[in-house]
Amino acid sequence: ADTSAEVPQDEEGGELRAAAAAAAAAAAAAVAAAAAAAALPPTERPDWAPIEELLHPEEEDAEGSGPEEEPYDPLVLDDPELRSGKHRTVLTLPSLRFSVIQYVKPADLKRDLNELFKERFPHVNLTLSKFRSLKRQMVDIGIRTCGYEVSSVAQSHVYFERLIMRGLVNKINRKVLAGLSLVLAIKFGDPRCSDLKPLFHAIEEQMRISIKDVLSHEFDAFVALEFSLHLDIKEVEPHLSRILATMPDYQEPLFQVAVRRELSEVADGRRRYSMEPPHASLPRGAPGTPSDLVISEEH
Repeated sequence: ADTSAEVPQDEEGGELRAAAAAAAAAAAAAVAAAAAAAALPPTERPDWAPIEELLHPEEEDAEGSGPEEEPYDPLVLDDPELRSGKHRTVLTLPSLRFSVIQYVKPADLKRDLNELFKERFPHVNLTLSKFRSLKRQMVDIGIRTCGYEVSSVAQSHVYFERLIMRGLVNKINRKVLAGLSLVLAIKFGDPRCSDLKPLFHAIEEQMRISIKDVLSHEFDAFVALEFSLHLDIKEVEPHLSRILATMPDYQEPLFQVAVRRELSEVADGRRRYSMEPPHASLPRGAPGTPSDLVISEEH
């Protein structure tokens, strides 16, 4: 009689051993492929790509890519034509064009302008009336109260509008970001940037906010502006002109007025200017020509 007993196979153990063998074979094949690829010249490797493609990858399709940000225009957000609302009729004749503006109550005009502003900029979380009020307040604080340069306040308007266009300004934080835009502009380009205590005090008194809240968001606003505080003159000049138009009694320092007047007379580039630093004792608006502006003619 056959006394040998048949030993049953362990099916689970066999599957594990088969899976381990397959994984080992796959790993060996991957190592062999990597070694073969490393032996090839760089231009023949499967993962090779020109440096131009690595530095400048192809743009995604229009469906997958987000909308590109439009360049900043100082006349778009605060449109100077947006003053009369819906109560304006423009008549055009062969040699004449004029507008007829009906009388409207200030409250109705304010509501109409806010509605037009919302239609133009649905992504902006601020009304036109509050926006313009904050800009006037920035002028009062920066120029009339603290005596900083008009150009610095004009730069702060650019920073504030850029933050608004990015949708970062709303009804709650509008005063904080307006004050912060003014602080950044004064710190970046004003000659009196070393003395900011008057500015901090005026912001707290007139805007009714804490300067600690303003400074706590300084780096966040700096990042939102993409670390780009240097502005082109085309971005600042419209704001500068508007500010000066609302301040007929403002007088620039005498030296700046004389330099601008003399430079405007130069047409052929034959004049040469040598300017020394102005005397600090010169009062604003004093009559006469400063003695530190020397003009010589080249014959």
